Amino acid sequence: MNREAVARALVAGQFAAIGAWLWAGPWLAPSPWLVALQVAAMALGAWAAVHMSVRQRRRFSVTPLPDRHERLVTDGPYRRIRHPMYTAVLGVVLPAALPGPPAAVVAGLALAAVLHVKLRFEEQQLVQRFPQYADYMARSGALLPWAGRVAPPAG
Repeated sequence: MNREAVARALVAGQFAAIGAWLWAGPWLAPSPWLVALQVAAMALGAWAAVHMSVRQRRRFSVTPLPDRHERLVTDGPYRRIRHPMYTAVLGVVLPAALPGPPAAVVAGLALAAVLHVKLRFEEQQLVQRFPQYADYMARSGALLPWAGRVAPPAG
């Protein structure tokens, strides 16, 4: 399977899992603290989407493939988190899905699994596209500022 097909399959899986969660419900977390987490995640996602669009001088894309016009964005919400939009999606879905009915739990866990695979695939593409991405991985977390840092390659 070529990389474009893999990218399409990952995006389809992501949206299928989100759709399953929306169908299964609930959409709001059961406690005010978890709802606050969902709101904070929405704010992070909005900030990341707008920031990426401004820095790229075009709308961001949900595909994990960088194109020839992309620039590596490492400031704003991307300064400490490499994938703040993935963090935002998980921060909205998981607080409602995990304490929900079994179908919601399965949808939430499926989304987390798909985003994990998509993140790894995307990072492979970004390392190939941007030589400085490996150093960026060493100083930023994948989904949280303190988690998922990767040591730069030796040499």
